[in-house]
Amino acid sequence: MQPTRIAKRLTISALCCGLGWQPLQADEERRAKGRSGLDDLSQEMSTCAAYFSLLSSIVQTAAGANSKTKVAERMKLTAQAMLSQAINIGKYIGMDENAPMERVQLRLKGKASTFSFL
Repeated sequence: MQPTRIAKRLTISALCCGLGWQPLQADEERRAKGRSGLDDLSQEMSTCAAYFSLLSSIVQTAAGANSKTKVAERMKLTAQAMLSQAINIGKYIGMDENAPMERVQLRLKGKASTFSFL
C-alpha cells in the first residue's frame, strides 16, 4: 500500500472514532444533568412533605380542630405521598434511602424553629 492511502485510511478512522466519542460524552453529560434534576426534584418533594406535615400538625393542634380533622388528615396523606415519591426518585438515582427522610427532618427543624417564636 502507498503511504498516502494508509494515512488517508488512518485519518478517516480517527475522525470516525472522534465523532463516535462525542455522543458518548453527550450522553454522560445528559445523564449527569438528568440525575441532578431528579436530585433537585427529590429535595423539593422532601421540602413539600415537611411543609405539609408541619401544617397538618398545626391544624390538628389548633383551637376548634375537631371540625378540621379531615383537612389535617388530607394534609398528612399529601405529606406521606410526597415523601414516598421523594424516596422513589432517590432510589432511582442511587441515593441512600434515608436521604429524603433526613431532608424532611432538616426542613421540619428549620420551620419548627421559625414558628416557635411566633
